[in-house]
Amino acid sequence: MDKTAIPYDLDFAMRTCEQYRLDKSTVHLFCVSELFNEAVELALKRFDEDGVDLAKECAHMMDPDEDDAIMGLEPMYSVEQRRRIWLKIAAAVIKRSGNAGECIGLLKESGDVISIQDILPFFPEFTKIDDFKDPLCECLKEHSVKIQELQQAMNDATLTAKEIREKTQRLRNRVTVIKAGDLCARCDRSLVGRPFYAHTCRHFFHRECLEEAMMPYLNEVLSC
Repeated sequence: MDKTAIPYDLDFAMRTCEQYRLDKSTVHLFCVSELFNEAVELALKRFDEDGVDLAKECAHMMDPDEDDAIMGLEPMYSVEQRRRIWLKIAAAVIKRSGNAGECIGLLKESGDVISIQDILPFFPEFTKIDDFKDPLCECLKEHSVKIQELQQAMNDATLTAKEIREKTQRLRNRVTVIKAGDLCARCDRSLVGRPFYAHTCRHFFHRECLEEAMMPYLNEVLSC
């Protein structure tokens, strides 16, 4: 986020919001300042009902940009940075409700930056495993599908690489048979006795003839 494009004094705005206890505005300003940890802590501390939703909004501001992914750019925030924020939210959700289904849902909302192993330590020691049965089964099924898709992608990539190697090898071993009567496509004279180029489409050129044919195009490129 380009802070120089913000049309107000960020520090003054934050002090003012803190002074008058404008907590939602303060959360927003923390996010603008990229202080997501402070934003999430404040959202969870000051708001009982919609604090979790507000914290999730803050966390989603750290999601990777689709355009950056398409262009192959590194995400602005690392997986570990996002993971710490989502773990803070998960701990708050478990402390407030302990609902297994809601907690498992956080895994999906986080974009899989946190896993079931990450949130299990937050549950009370005597939590019944039955509470986790359905959400866990659903979660495991989804992970199984993702693993299968990944394996298929790896198999496809392996086959593609194999095909490329085979095509490269065939190109290396490919030969073109030159007959005694084959002629230069430019001067219509026999190829024999002079250096020539042979194309797989069976077009043949004396080296000098091809150079002469290409010279006007080369001059045009050089003059640009």
